[in-house]
Amino acid sequence: MEYTPLIRFEHLKNILIIFKDESVSRTQSLKHRYAWALFLWAILEGHIGPQTVVYEASSGNTAYSEAFMAALIGIKFVTVVPEGTEATKVGNIEGRGGHVIKAPLSQLQVFPLVVGGWYNRVIV
Repeated sequence: MEYTPLIRFEHLKNILIIFKDESVSRTQSLKHRYAWALFLWAILEGHIGPQTVVYEASSGNTAYSEAFMAALIGIKFVTVVPEGTEATKVGNIEGRGGHVIKAPLSQLQVFPLVVGGWYNRVIV
């Protein structure tokens, strides 16, 4: 994982704001570090091996970085995105070697069960 530069913004009196410039990551995405950690964990825990196909239900942002990680380690990546996902996002995912399936939003949480995976919904 590359170093992420910190940019200091000191133009307000008595306030220091520090920004992380995630645009320097290889995918130029905020999701790059998350995808890296997710794939590293999955490999170390034995969930990803040489023949694994990774499936992801996504709005497209995380899938872009995950497609990059999958290509980096030489495995297949398939993402299911909502039908209305922008063509740019789809193109970015496919440009990194991922395969995109568009589905109705109501079907996204069912998809992992169909392919023998699991669905984990995180509510923040």
